[in-house]
Amino acid sequence: MVIGVGGVVQFYTSYMPDQYATAIGEQRTIRLDDGSEVQLNTDTQIVVNIDKSSRQILPQRPFSVHAGQGVFTAVGTAYTVRLRPTAEVEVTVAEGRIAMAPEVANKTPLGTTIVKDQMLQGTALDAGQNAVFTDKVESIIAIEPNVLTRKASWRLGLLAYEGEPLSEVIKDISRYTELNIEISDADLQSLPVGGTFRVGEIDALFDALEVTFGLDVEYVGRKSIKISRAS
Repeated sequence: MVIGVGGVVQFYTSYMPDQYATAIGEQRTIRLDDGSEVQLNTDTQIVVNIDKSSRQILPQRPFSVHAGQGVFTAVGTAYTVRLRPTAEVEVTVAEGRIAMAPEVANKTPLGTTIVKDQMLQGTALDAGQNAVFTDKVESIIAIEPNVLTRKASWRLGLLAYEGEPLSEVIKDISRYTELNIEISDADLQSLPVGGTFRVGEIDALFDALEVTFGLDVEYVGRKSIKISRAS
């Protein structure tokens, strides 16, 4: 089981939870007590609670992730969950199938919302599908295998782009650094950018922008970068 997030994900059943977190730019793989794995992307917090009493009954018990307004349940599946700063949740299924359902307000003694019935009626996503939602499903699309590979590249410590607008690329890499990156020329926002870069090697991306795309990348302070068209 692989879950990637850009925000906070919480999944619960009962008993005292374990907590894990990554710093900005850090990635980490957690092996849970039941043998499943969670890969944490940059700037992520999770709380894990596994119901030990269900192991003998359901050795392949569902694995549920709570994010935003929904819960995602799967067995033998690999999928990525990203909680955006806008409160939108993006889900991409790499293998198998997951069931999406709305959260049910039910506070635990820990003050955390859970879902009593993990398999509530909802929308199902199959491998190769991507969904975005807030309190309702905003979109469900099928994505090409090469796009799916790029979306999952962070699991290999890579950031891969193939023609995405510069504004989207900067927004994405900003999740991996504490630098404040500004595009000073409005007409550069839509400039298509391609390439593969290692997480944590942000300077390599800046070098590519200067050499390949003819841009000027300038430090305007210890924590600020300005990108403009080269003079």
